[in-house]
Amino acid sequence: MADDIAQQHESFRRFFWIATIFTVPAIVVMCALGTWQIQRLAWKEDVIARMDARLDATPVALPVAIDDLADWEYRKVVLAGRFDHSRELHLFGIQPGTGKAGYFIFAPLMRGDGPAVLVNRGWVDRRQRHITSRAEQLTTETVSFEGIVRLSQQKIPMGAENSPSTNDWYYPDLQGMAMAAGLDPVSPAFVYATTPAGGGDAQPVPARIEVVNNHLAYVFTWFSMATVLAIIYGIFLRRQYRQSKSED
Repeated sequence: MADDIAQQHESFRRFFWIATIFTVPAIVVMCALGTWQIQRLAWKEDVIARMDARLDATPVALPVAIDDLADWEYRKVVLAGRFDHSRELHLFGIQPGTGKAGYFIFAPLMRGDGPAVLVNRGWVDRRQRHITSRAEQLTTETVSFEGIVRLSQQKIPMGAENSPSTNDWYYPDLQGMAMAAGLDPVSPAFVYATTPAGGGDAQPVPARIEVVNNHLAYVFTWFSMATVLAIIYGIFLRRQYRQSKSED
């Protein structure tokens, strides 16, 4: 009898340590991820606030030289010049508001008072990717338009690589695109046109930028999972303990 009781106690201790070894670290990790998402939430809200403030401001002329790139990102600007459509670049992307696949057309804007600016003229359907299908809608005259300053980006994890040789771009790499277009010098920032620029073939990008902010939901998810796991852990331990005591 005593041996049976000792064996039951030993079984409970073994269960306790196994459950603890797997459960407690999992709860700690979930709480850490929840805390990290709280920090990300604060960061994202700050980014959105700064972006909205700049997008609500009156458009200003894009300067010839930009010293502080971060200070100019998302600012609304006006600029004028002539597009060199023969050096356009094609960035694969989704049509705003529809989810339809196509291409954003980037082309260098030549200004008389400064370096060329790579401008995202807007979105076109895949069937209109090649310039020959849009030639009649293009203009090489001096144009003036509004846009938003955007910075170069890096490839996302597991994302497709840019292919300059085939003019297939999957993320806006300013230096790579400028090199492919033979632009030197070039402005250190893109401009995404929000009004028609260089012709009526491309749909300008929206004047507002919608930023996904799911961090609050992630906070709730991680802390909820940690809470549920802690409750389940406590219930199982209590049941095991009561069972071992009842069999004494």
